[in-house]
Amino acid sequence: LLLLGGLAAKSVMGSPLGIGRLRGRWVRLPIAGLAEPVPTLATFHPAYLLRSPGAKAAAWSDLLLLRRALDDDAEVT
Repeated sequence: LLLLGGLAAKSVMGSPLGIGRLRGRWVRLPIAGLAEPVPTLATFHPAYLLRSPGAKAAAWSDLLLLRRALDDDAEVT
């Protein structure tokens, strides 16, 4: 599950932390009705990246992290 932006990350993850602290790491998110927690990754919202081009490198790093997990079909932690 990829969450774009602070509002999505805070709402879904139920965390008071900002997107700067939530992004870039996998979280195993328990969802009612599912047997296994869902691997979840938060990153910056695209609109934020338009306003803050300096954050694009961090967002790119997040997307590469996602890509590696999809390519490797690996278990994320």
